[in-house]
Amino acid sequence: MAFQRGARAERNDRGLVPGADSNDLLHFHCVAHEGHRIGRGPGSPGLVLAMLLAHRHGSGQPVAQELPDFANGGNCAVGTVSCKHAAKLADGKKITMVFPTPIKSAPYAIEAQWIDYNGHFNMAYYNVLFDRDSDVALDLVGLGPAYVEKTGNSYFTLEAHVSYLRELAVTDQVTIATQILDFDSKRVHYVQTMRHATEDWIACVNEIMIMHVDLGLKKSSPFPADVLEKIRIAHEAHKSLLVPLQVGHKIGIPRKA
Repeated sequence: MAFQRGARAERNDRGLVPGADSNDLLHFHCVAHEGHRIGRGPGSPGLVLAMLLAHRHGSGQPVAQELPDFANGGNCAVGTVSCKHAAKLADGKKITMVFPTPIKSAPYAIEAQWIDYNGHFNMAYYNVLFDRDSDVALDLVGLGPAYVEKTGNSYFTLEAHVSYLRELAVTDQVTIATQILDFDSKRVHYVQTMRHATEDWIACVNEIMIMHVDLGLKKSSPFPADVLEKIRIAHEAHKSLLVPLQVGHKIGIPRKA
């Protein structure tokens, strides 16, 4: 059960998996040998791990996979998820995962066909990038396209509020940070903040509500327990973040009294 090594990991893996090549290991500071925890060492800032639990224990399939280094300055929170398929790592009990705060994307390019007659990034295509990034971000809590294909369940957008703050041009790149604001058994309320990739100013904010849906019945349905637990971990991790000013904004024209 080898682990892939992250680009920013360092060579002090300390033999975490007997018989595995240290070059194939992520930079963990503790795995089952030390309290049955997976953690993040100081040599890999921003490293995020999602536990992908192998159903055929011992078959050589990975039980953990590296997700992109979100380069968020090492801002991470730690939570636990049930781990019944990874007995070697956690004795069939709990395994700890690191959750990014917020969930930050790799840079996205502005495509030439998205530039309109005003010479800037057209409003409609901000939503294309937000939608693409939702699939990446929500995959961290067990949702995403693979979940839909596997379960026949999905999630639909109930409401969205987009605040356009600064222009973007075809030469620009952006990153998107996702923050879980609230949730219940069927819904997740979150906000996405689009920033210029190098200058870090905010270009756009998207506040959104999604609902879990049974595609066969075309009706809302509760999240599975494992997904709901990961959402809870994400929400807990994001509680300490500042909420963008645009969240909860009511559209209207201000009038002088």
